[in-house]
Amino acid sequence: MKLNRLLQRLCCSALGLSALMALSASVSAYDFSSKDRNGIEIFYNINPDGKTVTVTYGGEKYNASNIEIPQEVSNGTDRYTVTAIGNRAFENASIVSVSLPDAITEIQTYAFSQSKISNINYPENLKYIRESAFYRTNISNGIFPKKLEVIESDAFSATQIDSLYLPKSLIALGEHAFNGCQNIRTVKIPGSIKTVSKDVFSNCVNLYKVTIEEGVESLGVRPYDGSVFSQCPITEISYPTTLTYIGPATFIGNKLKEIVLPNTIKELGESCFSSSLELESIHFSSGMEEIPNFVCSNSPKLVKVNIPEGIRKIGMLPFENATLLSHITLPESVTELSVASLAKTGIVNFTFPKKLKYVGAQMFENCENLTEITIPSTIDTIKNSAFVFCTNLRKVTLPETLKVMEDNIFYNCKSLKDINIPSGIGILPSSTFSGCSGMTKVAIPEGITEIGRYAFMSCSKITDIELPKSLQTIRSRVFEGCDALRKLSIYHNVSVIEQHAFDGCLGIEEIHLYRAVLPETPIPQGWLVDRPVIPEGNSCTLYVPKGSGETYKASPYWNTFKEIIEVDMPENLNYQISFPYYTYGGSLTVNGETAKNVMEFAIGSDITISVVPQDGYHLKSLMLNGKDVLSEMTDRSYIIEKLDANYVVDAKFAENPVKLSLFMAVGGSVDVEIEKRATFSCAITPEDGWKVNTVTFNGRDVTSDLTDDNRYTTPSLIGDSELRVTFENVNSAVENIGVNATSTKVYVDRSGLVTIEGIESGTVVSAYAVNGQLVERITSSGDIATLQLYQHGIYLIQTPVKTYKIHY
Repeated sequence: MKLNRLLQRLCCSALGLSALMALSASVSAYDFSSKDRNGIEIFYNINPDGKTVTVTYGGEKYNASNIEIPQEVSNGTDRYTVTAIGNRAFENASIVSVSLPDAITEIQTYAFSQSKISNINYPENLKYIRESAFYRTNISNGIFPKKLEVIESDAFSATQIDSLYLPKSLIALGEHAFNGCQNIRTVKIPGSIKTVSKDVFSNCVNLYKVTIEEGVESLGVRPYDGSVFSQCPITEISYPTTLTYIGPATFIGNKLKEIVLPNTIKELGESCFSSSLELESIHFSSGMEEIPNFVCSNSPKLVKVNIPEGIRKIGMLPFENATLLSHITLPESVTELSVASLAKTGIVNFTFPKKLKYVGAQMFENCENLTEITIPSTIDTIKNSAFVFCTNLRKVTLPETLKVMEDNIFYNCKSLKDINIPSGIGILPSSTFSGCSGMTKVAIPEGITEIGRYAFMSCSKITDIELPKSLQTIRSRVFEGCDALRKLSIYHNVSVIEQHAFDGCLGIEEIHLYRAVLPETPIPQGWLVDRPVIPEGNSCTLYVPKGSGETYKASPYWNTFKEIIEVDMPENLNYQISFPYYTYGGSLTVNGETAKNVMEFAIGSDITISVVPQDGYHLKSLMLNGKDVLSEMTDRSYIIEKLDANYVVDAKFAENPVKLSLFMAVGGSVDVEIEKRATFSCAITPEDGWKVNTVTFNGRDVTSDLTDDNRYTTPSLIGDSELRVTFENVNSAVENIGVNATSTKVYVDRSGLVTIEGIESGTVVSAYAVNGQLVERITSSGDIATLQLYQHGIYLIQTPVKTYKIHY
């Protein structure tokens, strides 16, 4: 009964919409059904060609134990050939056995997935078994017909197949096709399959024999798909000469004892033979250029590795945990190493290929059987952590041609006792010998300019460290944990000693620092808090050159030593002269060079400190170690003869003084130098018979600013100024003649112009010199009169009512 006919009937019934929806949900998309010879109703869909049908499902799951699919089936007068088992036709069905006709060419996706089927015959014309067709069923028959072309992904995953035959007609095996088939013991992959997809036989935990026929080119798909036989305990395998690629983890967990790869193989994926628990030897293909990462990692019985000429690169941890692998030879073609290329192996000794220019990072990490090694002169670089945790490494010979050593190279090599350090590396990097508790003595050669952080940390048996005179920088915690070290000499070229440099040096008693110039003490990179070079409460005495002890004691980075003592250290000694970071109003030069905050000069040098004031400034003081030497300067310079100590120089500049000219009606003006921006205060005391008439400051009348006791204070002086005072005679008949002369003001300016204010028009005003000679006489035409003086001196200005004394 076709679906559209069923829907027409439902629509014609009196059922409501909800009932229609409920019934529609329980029906299946089949065209008709027909019973097999056992009376089991089987449902079909007519294919587009109108001549064939596909078995499908009806309203409920098939629940018969045995079903026989006919070759042909009728629907009324129409007859059809059955050619396919449709998508999910018997999914989760309870059938145990099914008989299929030879006309069937395709079993579609999930056709029998998770059903109870265990018995089936494969039609002789079957070509396609689609995705998950028999997934998680009890099928045991793996003998496929000779026309089968395609088995798609998961088609027989987790089934009970125990015997397997893949026909030569097969051209495609999908991913996971037989994954987890625990009863498969042997498999032969026909050459018609060029590429075997990933995980096809993974987790076939009883698969021990694999034959790969000529024609197969790839196990897995480049570059990431592999795991074809992952976790299969394979003990026998044969490779075709056509095989060129084996993907990642393809044989992980195998039980092979020997692996000989054909030279046609050009590439292996990562972890290809990882966890080969029985593997004793492996011979790689000469067609390869690279040994991949982890290729045989966790293969504890591996004792022999053959790497042929042509291999250019060794990957990361290829033989990790192969603790029985005591010898390995790299061909001369190897020029590149990945991280930890021979790490965690049982390597006892090793010869480097001649073309290899470096020792790789972590190359021998945890190689606990390595006791001695010689690095050839062809090597110019040792990368970081190359020998880390080689706990039995006793002797290393490094070439003098070595140029670069990176961090942590011999970290925790507890047995290392004897090593030469090449001078050409320049820098001894961080943690180079950290944890090398077997070292007792080390000499760092001339040419080394820097010792990195933690370089000798926890070298608890070192009693003697010889530092070179070329050394310039000591980083933090270099000697931490060197409990046996008692004495250390540091030479004059060391200009940087980081904070914390001697932290943890519990036993050190003496540090001889052949440097009067205070080394810089920067905070270690990545740290935030200031700390001294040695913590408080230590037992160490710091010996420094004569003339520098106070400099060290004044520094918060150096004053934590138990004691700081000055001693004679004449050899190549420099002293420092410290100058202020900034001087306002002028600058200093030292031997003709602009002064810096700290400058170094050789012992016995003559040092000329010269002063260069800015315009409008002068040197106020020049302090050397707290003493003002201004009076000892010549031509604005001071010479330190035969330098034999550190000096702290402090120069103070001040603005040039201004001149205040006082005109007080005395013979000649009084010029007073006043510090610029200061004020000047004076008391004005008239002679007997006189009193103050007018006070002017720079021509401005400031008489009202006088205090009761005739004291005047100038404003802040920013330039040359004048203060003028006019006096008036107190003996006057003003009161008798009825004239108000108390408001009369007389003052003179710089040009000699005399102004008389507060007089009546017609008043005669006369100017006399102090010898009585008449100088000028005028008649006022108003209440203000002026007259001109031409020569400087003391004058008496006479009016009818009062006489005034002025100074021009």
